[in-house]
Amino acid sequence: MRKLPLFCTTAAIRLLAAAALLGHALAADLPSRKSAPVAPATAPSWTGFYAGVDGGFVWDNSPATVIAAGEGLSLTGVNKWNAYPYYLPGVAVMNASGFAGGGHVGWNYQLQSFSRIVVGAETDAEVFVGNGGHTSTFVTPGGLNASVAQIGRAMPWAGSTRGRLGLLITPALLVYGTGGVAYGAANVNEYAYGSALAATYAPGSTGRIYAGWTAGGGVEWAFLNNWSAKVEYLHADLGTHAASFPGFVYGTIPSFPVPQQFLAEIPMRANLIKLGVSYHFSGLLSGNPTTDFGLPSF
Repeated sequence: MRKLPLFCTTAAIRLLAAAALLGHALAADLPSRKSAPVAPATAPSWTGFYAGVDGGFVWDNSPATVIAAGEGLSLTGVNKWNAYPYYLPGVAVMNASGFAGGGHVGWNYQLQSFSRIVVGAETDAEVFVGNGGHTSTFVTPGGLNASVAQIGRAMPWAGSTRGRLGLLITPALLVYGTGGVAYGAANVNEYAYGSALAATYAPGSTGRIYAGWTAGGGVEWAFLNNWSAKVEYLHADLGTHAASFPGFVYGTIPSFPVPQQFLAEIPMRANLIKLGVSYHFSGLLSGNPTTDFGLPSF
């Protein structure tokens, strides 16, 4: 076998080394096949302001009371109210119901150390359609000429300012209790009439503002990054409206009317169940279904 000259062997080795270096340099200039790092998703958080709309059903079945007191029209105060000897106080159930619609604004804070606890505050206002538009009638005893006392109530609107305390069952599902102050307007009237006298009206009120307390609870579900839906129940007690007005009752002799003062006590209460949708300005979810809704990862 014929041997190559030494200088040819050396040149071949140098040429191979140069080719290897050139290939390494070209490979260094090519883009990497590794994908860019993905930023980790933020943890779900209920902290922040929100606002929304709601609507539902409102009802009340509180008893309204009509009491007759004393004989004659000279009474000095409500502490003198006593039933006439042959008279028993009358109780009529209002049985009022209707629909409600309105809006709400609020703020939540999800605790850092106990991340399943959410505290917050909310203010709402509701317009009632049909609620309280009911008149109850009570007929006084006394034979053929018994007089009739009627009381009526209508609540056009109400609102509340409440605190909220909730527990996250999942990062997207909140169960909460709520309570605070309630306020609202009411129109009330009371009057008596009978076969022996014309109607005599009480000093009722129109659009008077009443205040009291409210309490309830609900369930809220975050179904999109900035949106949640809730079902909520509230009971509100705005106190009692009381007014006196003149009338007559009849004793054992049907034709002999006895002048009386009637005291009507009308409770201002309401039960409200509603559906609501809220927009959360700071967002609610992370965008990762596994984290937000507890779905299995694949």
